[in-house]
Amino acid sequence: MARLADDAMPTHEEIATYWYCRALPGSDDYVPLIDLGEPECFACGWCRTEQVTSKKALEKRWKGLERAHVLARSLGGADAVENIILLCERCHKESPDTADPQRFWRWVIDHPASGSMGYVFQLEGPRDPRVRDYTGPQAHALRALALLSSDDWETLVELQEKMTQKEFIRLMREAEMRIGGVSTHWGIGLSSGTVAEIFREVARHHRDLQEEGR
Repeated sequence: MARLADDAMPTHEEIATYWYCRALPGSDDYVPLIDLGEPECFACGWCRTEQVTSKKALEKRWKGLERAHVLARSLGGADAVENIILLCERCHKESPDTADPQRFWRWVIDHPASGSMGYVFQLEGPRDPRVRDYTGPQAHALRALALLSSDDWETLVELQEKMTQKEFIRLMREAEMRIGGVSTHWGIGLSSGTVAEIFREVARHHRDLQEEGR
């Protein structure tokens, strides 16, 4: 019996594991996978675990995410894990099919709901109404930013404007260590309150370094 083409494709978990904490090709932005246990659409950040509450439903965490080729099979694309990402049904239908993979990646990166930290800090401050209205990836970061003072917000904007997303994430990891580590809620990951404390520590430490340098 001939093997079905989709059987040769990597599993959803293999795809998520490969791209976890990996920067998108041609970008400093990471794929929006906050937690392997809460997989998201790489383009818009749709996450099924945000729609369900029961443990049984959460076990089907891949439901609603489709395996999408960067370079389509019809254009010579392989079933290799580096050529496949996870998209929700809507994004899969809307994604570009061209012979140039960079055009696909640009569409992912520039997706209006991509939730890059650049988008987050383009808002007018922690009281901007769009902070609470946004539901895409990094929504937890926006909810955390809404808890900050204007001084902390401005410090984080200053940092974000002069460094890559990879460098900014490194500052957050260092902040986690300075405050003695953080924990996660089951099925939630880092809570917005936890992320807010990490942001506050990043801002505080940066201001302390500036004071020492004067």
